[in-house]
Amino acid sequence: MLVISVTGFLVLGKKEETVPLATTLPLSDPEQISRIKIIRDGKQSLLMTKSATIWQLDEPVKARANMFRITSILNLLQSRVFTAFKVEQYSLSLYGLNPASVVLALDDNLFYFGDINPIDQGRYVYDGDTVYVVEDTLYPQLLQAEDFFVSTRLIDIDSPLQGIQCGQLFLKKFNSRWQQSTGDAELNSQQMNTILEAWSNLEATRVTLTSGLDSMGKILLDFANGVRIGITIRSTRPELILSPEPADLDYWLPTSMLESLFIPESGC
Repeated sequence: MLVISVTGFLVLGKKEETVPLATTLPLSDPEQISRIKIIRDGKQSLLMTKSATIWQLDEPVKARANMFRITSILNLLQSRVFTAFKVEQYSLSLYGLNPASVVLALDDNLFYFGDINPIDQGRYVYDGDTVYVVEDTLYPQLLQAEDFFVSTRLIDIDSPLQGIQCGQLFLKKFNSRWQQSTGDAELNSQQMNTILEAWSNLEATRVTLTSGLDSMGKILLDFANGVRIGITIRSTRPELILSPEPADLDYWLPTSMLESLFIPESGC
């Protein structure tokens, strides 16, 4: 017989056993987490790892992770818990937990996401021992495509920029002085600083999986530590689209950035 318990949960045959109410989920220190995996029904899994203080998206594409998204995920551990109860394995399907549509792994700790509780609109989350009803702020984000979790910062090299090449155009630093390709108008120090600052602080308005648009040439950036980055130009109008190697992702920027990035409108 299907009955409704005094706590408002649908229960088959008997009332589920409530447990002493905690204000947050049992894993309490987000700073100690170094690995996040999101397993979604019918979608690719995502893997993000932390090295020192830097989070990286490792699967299915490699890119610097968006720290705002990482923080949102880790904030699950501090989400408000409306109630918590023990449940038998055979009852998990009543809460959309067998199978779960999303499984979130924080290191070795697994959290299974189920249905919405109809009373308080919280989300059922199961940790393998207890079902919690938590604020439903994270679940929609966990369903997003991988580009949702990518940092909008285009360049992530902790070393000074030493050279920019776009076809026959170049700016290169020799013996602490900048040189440029012959035949171009001379750049003054203010213009040089504008270009360097633009590349160093470049943030895309959005990041998407690569569109596969034809290349308009490649920009080569050289850094003092010997690192060279190739960036494919996908478009300059109506928006500037740049795709750093390995070219899995497109970074969208305003066309007004062309001059400050030393990129001709016709490409390289």
